[in-house]
Amino acid sequence: MVHVSNTILAIFNCITLLIVGATISAISLFRLIGLCCRVNFALTLYLILLFLLLLCLVGFMAFAILVANESIGKSFSKTKIMDFHNWLRDNLGDEKHWNDIIKSFGIQTKI
Repeated sequence: MVHVSNTILAIFNCITLLIVGATISAISLFRLIGLCCRVNFALTLYLILLFLLLLCLVGFMAFAILVANESIGKSFSKTKIMDFHNWLRDNLGDEKHWNDIIKSFGIQTKI
């Protein structure tokens, strides 16, 4: 049995995965239409949209790694990478609010 907690982070992760899955399914319809009906425009649109989706997901993963890892800025100090950890903390509101959310998530998932 898989235990799904009802924390804000778990709900956010589920919604994000649903959106990505629905997007991939919608893009795949262009491929199906293009192959079944021999519509070259639909196949071209499929390739372009899939490439853009791939770029967006890679960009999001790179941003998430930069934000989550505090020591990444130290290893790239010569290239003057901005400290995303402080930027995220300053721009996304009260630190105590997020600490409470993360703490409750850790307690519910028994981390």
